[in-house]
Amino acid sequence: MSLDDLVRRADPIRDEALDLDDACEALRDEIVARPVVARTRPPRRRRWLVPPAVAAVASAVALVVFFAPGDGGTERAWAAPLVKVAESVPRLLVGDWQVTRADEFAVGQGEMDFADGARTVQLSWRKGGDPIQKDGIIGWEQQGYALELRGEAAAEARAELRAVSIDEWLGAMPPSVVRPAESGKAVDQMLRDLPLPPGFDRSELDTGGLPRDRYQLGARVVGAVACGWIETWIEGEAKPRAEAVAALKTAQNWAVLKEMQAEGDFDMVVFQYADAIAAGGTLRAGKIVSVAESYEDALGC
Repeated sequence: MSLDDLVRRADPIRDEALDLDDACEALRDEIVARPVVARTRPPRRRRWLVPPAVAAVASAVALVVFFAPGDGGTERAWAAPLVKVAESVPRLLVGDWQVTRADEFAVGQGEMDFADGARTVQLSWRKGGDPIQKDGIIGWEQQGYALELRGEAAAEARAELRAVSIDEWLGAMPPSVVRPAESGKAVDQMLRDLPLPPGFDRSELDTGGLPRDRYQLGARVVGAVACGWIETWIEGEAKPRAEAVAALKTAQNWAVLKEMQAEGDFDMVVFQYADAIAAGGTLRAGKIVSVAESYEDALGC
């Protein structure tokens, strides 16, 4: 599948539907020229770049254990970074709906997906700013946060929102979220069959004691490796450039990318860039672009 196809799948743009002046045309060309990671489930904010129960987190994490006085003391011990998030953000669940995903779980911003049979919504929070209000999105302000519910069932979910304790909120994390105690092991497992570029810094992949959605964690790990090899290809002499091409050719066999295929198209983007550096360093994304000018946005470097 070409990058053109990925862009169309992510957000179709048809010239005949546009009536733009020259400035807007130029802006559109620039947007289309940026490779887009298309997903088969609701899009995620890469920089927000990404689960039941995190009940045993603190027992396995070498972090300070904290008990929240605002709740009269928690029933369980949680890792300090988790408690900091839970203390700061509005702790909301949707009735008895199941949390199916949690990503970029932080004080500043984050999001959770909820499901109740065929009904699904996404609840996001961000510190400050104005919440969005439009069709399919219900926004409001609470505790200094802009909160938004997205989805066809947003109105129903809004009516069922309930504030919960730290224990109940953190305990609602779904299995797809990598627990802090397991994140280091998960990263090492993902890296196991990946050829590492020169100067690769494993510590940059640490999650800081916060849970991460496994798909987003995989994209972060693969992106760091792919970006390192592409930087080697851009900056290196003949030998390191050849090594970078050979390393990225093996991406078709990386276990973490095979695992991610069921949930999104990040693997396709990696393959496109592997082919591009082997073929001279350009690829088509609405127009011909160079690897050097586009890989950081495409891979989340």
